Amino acid sequence: MTFAAPLKLYCQVMHYPWGKRGADSLIFNLAAANQRDFKLPMAEFWIGTHTNAPATVKLGEQLSPLDELIKNHPSEMLGNDVYEQFGPQMPFLLKVLSIAEPLSIQAHPNKQQAEELHRSDPANYPDANHKPEIAIAISRVEMLLGFKPLDNLISSFRQVPELRELVEYSLLEQLYLLKGNPLRARPVVERVYLDLVSSNSETIAVCSQKLFNRLKTKGQLSPQEVWILSLENRYGRGDIGLFHFFLLNLVTLQPGEAVFVAPKTVHAYLSGDLVECMANSDNVVRVGLTNKFRDVRSLASIVDYHLGYNNAVSIRRDYSSPDLGTYQAPVAEFLVHALCCSEARVEIPRSECFELLFSLDTKAMVTSFLWSIELKPGEAYFVPATAMHHGYAIEPTDGRLFRIEVPLNY
Repeated sequence: MTFAAPLKLYCQVMHYPWGKRGADSLIFNLAAANQRDFKLPMAEFWIGTHTNAPATVKLGEQLSPLDELIKNHPSEMLGNDVYEQFGPQMPFLLKVLSIAEPLSIQAHPNKQQAEELHRSDPANYPDANHKPEIAIAISRVEMLLGFKPLDNLISSFRQVPELRELVEYSLLEQLYLLKGNPLRARPVVERVYLDLVSSNSETIAVCSQKLFNRLKTKGQLSPQEVWILSLENRYGRGDIGLFHFFLLNLVTLQPGEAVFVAPKTVHAYLSGDLVECMANSDNVVRVGLTNKFRDVRSLASIVDYHLGYNNAVSIRRDYSSPDLGTYQAPVAEFLVHALCCSEARVEIPRSECFELLFSLDTKAMVTSFLWSIELKPGEAYFVPATAMHHGYAIEPTDGRLFRIEVPLNY
C-alpha cells in the first residue's frame, strides 16, 4: 500500500489526578468535543503509538490504529532507515501536559535498566525502552530537576533539622567532610539518598508534621518551602517526596524555553503547560508525591548522582526563517522543530523518512506537489515516508506548530 498524503491522527486524553480541569486545561481546547469533561482532570494529550493510548487514523469509513498500520507497512510508513534502526514502530511519543498539581518524584531508566525492569516486573514497567525526554514550556513551568550542587546539598541538611532526622548521622558526617569535592562525594550522596528514601512511613510522617509546623511559624519562606506548605492538605500524613524540595534543583522555564531530562535523572514537574517529546516509552520509577506504585530500591539504584543542574537542550534558530526554532537533545529518536507566530512560508525538504506535524494553536496550510492539508489547532498529522518524496511547505498564521523528525545523522 502507498500512503501518498498525510494521515490525520485521532489522539487520546489522559485523565490523571494532577491535571487541570475543564477550560482551565490547555488540553480542553485540543481534545475532540466528545472528550471534553469538566469533571475529570485533563492532564495529558498523547500523540503517538504507545500501547497505553495509541492514536488512530481514518481510512475510508473505518478507524485504524496507527501502530498496526506501521507494523503492516513499515517501509512505506516509516521509511527504510527508520525501520532498520528502530523496528516497525514510531520511535518517539509527543505529549501535551497541563499541570495543576505536582507530578510524582520520579526517574526513567536507561535502555539496559528498562529491559531488566520490564523482564522482572512487566506489570509496572510496560515496555523495555528507555525514556529520554525534552520539555518545552508553553506557559511558565516549574519543576524539580536533578540534585543540587554539593555545597547547596550540604547546606540543606545543615539548615533543615527534619531532613537530617531521616538520614544516619555518620553518613552526613562523611558528606560534610567532602564539601568542595563533588566527584568524590557522589558515592556518599548515593548512600545518603538510599538511606533517606528507605525511611519507614512512621518516621516520614513524624518528620513531615514537624516540618509543616516549623514552616508555619517561619517568617520568610523560600520558594521550596512555599511549595511544601501548599502540599500539606494532600500529604498531611507525610511523604518522602516533600523532602526532595531540599535535595533537587527548583527550575523555572519561561515560554519557549526547554530542558532535557536524561534517563536516570530524578525530577518532577510541578506546574504549568508544556509540550513533551520522548522516546516511545511509559516507564516511570516513582519514589514520592504519589499514590501510585513506588519502587524505592529500583529508583535509588538507577539514579545518576551527578550534582548540579545540567541542561543539555540546544535551541537553534534558523535565521533564514527567524521564527523556526529547533530543540536538539542528545538522542537518536527525535528532533523537535517549533514554528511560532510567523506568517513566513517554510520549505521542508524532501526526505525518505516520516514526520509528525502538530498544531498547538495555529491554522496552517501544508502543501506538497501531490497533496495539501489545512492543519487546525489541536490537530496532528502523520506524514508517511511515501508522502515525503517531494517535501512540502508550511504557511502558518500566528500561533505555534511543532514538527518532529528522526535525526538519522545523529
